[in-house]
Parts: sequence; structure tokens; C-alpha cells
Amino acid sequence: MSKKGARPERLSYFGEEEWRLMESCWAADPSQRPLLGLVEPRLENLKTYYERISQEYALSVGDDTSYMENDSSDHNSYLNVEYGPHSDSPTPSD
Repeated sequence: MSKKGARPERLSYFGEEEWRLMESCWAADPSQRPLLGLVEPRLENLKTYYERISQEYALSVGDDTSYMENDSSDHNSYLNVEYGPHSDSPTPSD
């Protein structure tokens, strides 16, 4: 928890989804912060995304990345999130 509303600066390597998640967790009003049940799947989706792009990169340069196999077959939606009607915070899609 940050003190007196201070927030870390956005570093260049944070993607939009990561930054939105962090900002939502820092909401000044605790009732506006996402519940762990919503944060955990978003983190899992981000992890899956980065594993997939790491694997794609490694394959493009000829590395064997079989240890990073992912059973997800949805190649069109890496993050597998959609925005709900009441906020900017994405929620996991089915």
C-alpha cells in the first residue's frame, strides 16, 4: 500500500494491461479496488501471454522451448479479457 497517495511512475516496460491492473489496485477508495478473485485470473492471463510471446520469439530465433508448452488454443486473444459495463477494469472472459 502506498502512503499519502504516492504511486510509482510508469516504467517503459509496463504494457497497458499491466499498468491498468496496477492502477486499479491503487485506487484511493478501497471499494474501487478489484477483488483478488478478479486480479488472480488477470495475472494468470498476463503470465500466459508472456509465456506465449517468449515461446514465439524463441522459435523465431531457433531455440527449443518445448519446456514452455501452453495448452491454450486461443491464438486470437492472448489476454482473454473483456471490459465490463461498469468500469474500465477488464474481467476474465469465458
